[in-house]
Amino acid sequence: MGLLPHTHPPGDPLSLLDISPHPPALVLRAKAAIAPPTRASPMPPSHLLARWATAILVVGVFLAILTTRDSVWWGLHFSQLGTFGDTSSRLFNGATLAAGILLSAYGTVIGADLPATMTRRRKLWIQRSLISAGAFLSLVGLVPIPLCPPLHDMIALGLVLSFVSLIASSVRCTGLTREFQRFALIGLIILIAGMILLFSHVITLAAYELAAFGTMGVWLLRLPLALPVRAHEPAESAEPATAPSVRAPRTPSHQVPRASVVLSGPATAPRRVHHVRPVSSPRPPRRTVRAHQAARGSIRGGPRASRSRGVSARR
Repeated sequence: MGLLPHTHPPGDPLSLLDISPHPPALVLRAKAAIAPPTRASPMPPSHLLARWATAILVVGVFLAILTTRDSVWWGLHFSQLGTFGDTSSRLFNGATLAAGILLSAYGTVIGADLPATMTRRRKLWIQRSLISAGAFLSLVGLVPIPLCPPLHDMIALGLVLSFVSLIASSVRCTGLTREFQRFALIGLIILIAGMILLFSHVITLAAYELAAFGTMGVWLLRLPLALPVRAHEPAESAEPATAPSVRAPRTPSHQVPRASVVLSGPATAPRRVHHVRPVSSPRPPRRTVRAHQAARGSIRGGPRASRSRGVSARR
């Protein structure tokens, strides 16, 4: 009894495309299992606005610190860098103005990239907090302390409250990851505790501003990573609707060996293929068979009937 197992070279992906009894769905799942992982979807352009705003603000403030004429500004607040009308002041005020505009633009377009599982009220909360934070940040650069100190103080207070509102909007939010929610909760505690320490004259305003802007910058950079994967793109189906099935050419019946068994896969019962008469050998005529049987005495009646018929023919 001949055995014809399906043999493929090791590591060949086609070895998973079994031909006979396996349904096409199993074959497609096997192909998906060995397929290389797809790359993650690219970041939407809207999140780049937040990154540009953070980068411009950090670079501008750092250059203003390097070029300032006041060496004890850190004992007061960061707004002290923009009070002298020199290069340092222009760098600080210009950086806050540009970063605020980008942050407000980010708040207007981020709604389309937030996940659908997030409620509409939560989306509006995040958007309005971003827009207000960007607006107050721009006003910090437009209205420096020498221009109007009371108005500048009100703008700075509005900026801090916008930061608190934005970070609080991501606490216990169903559309964000749990790690980001825990980070937002820690950031909210830092802002509230820092405000208490500031009013208690334990820390300076510059130290509180550093903590607030640092927490806000990390929040902006981590927000795109906290969103669900491919939340902005339709999910790709793991199994294509119409996939061509690979089938092996059928072997003609006259070429199948007698009593052969085809092993179609592991743990499957052997299937017998009955012998079929080759097409090249036609069936002999009935007369030839009867004459041959008569010559050997195998016609009905046996050899005695043949002898009796021969004797009667002689008579």
